[in-house]
Amino acid sequence: MKQIAENLWLLHYPLSVLGTQHGRNVTVIRLRSGKMIIHSMAPFTAGDLEAIRALGEPAWLVESMLLHDTYARQGRDAFPGLPFLGPPGFSETVGFPTQELALAPAEWQGEVEVLLIDGAPMLKEHAVLHVPSRTLIVADLVFNFSPEEKRLGPHLPSLHRRF
Repeated sequence: MKQIAENLWLLHYPLSVLGTQHGRNVTVIRLRSGKMIIHSMAPFTAGDLEAIRALGEPAWLVESMLLHDTYARQGRDAFPGLPFLGPPGFSETVGFPTQELALAPAEWQGEVEVLLIDGAPMLKEHAVLHVPSRTLIVADLVFNFSPEEKRLGPHLPSLHRRF
């Protein structure tokens, strides 16, 4: 786990999509109260769970777009009983009850803001702003591929073109 700002940590996991190495980032946000938001689920190991719990009290689970259902059930099982927040329609996607992310808990006020990204309405992606560090947390709005990443799949165009 890498600390990226005060009360903000990042865990990175491998994830291959369409032949590319997208990776999967989990962001842990600790509020002044000590309660934590876990943004994006992953295949957490026992060591990951121990490291997360050592930072504070896990209080909310968040997925910020409809396509981020891959590890949702695993995250819910790793942190049972916590409120799970997602975009509208996420409950139907994952097959268990979730709360609307846009209606962020009052306890987040002044520390975490949720912003709807209008650019891809079918995905219902939301950005999460960690106000104290001025860090914007997004799901799939931005990708950073290495120069070695040549293709999205056997029938899709190259990611890098020479001009």
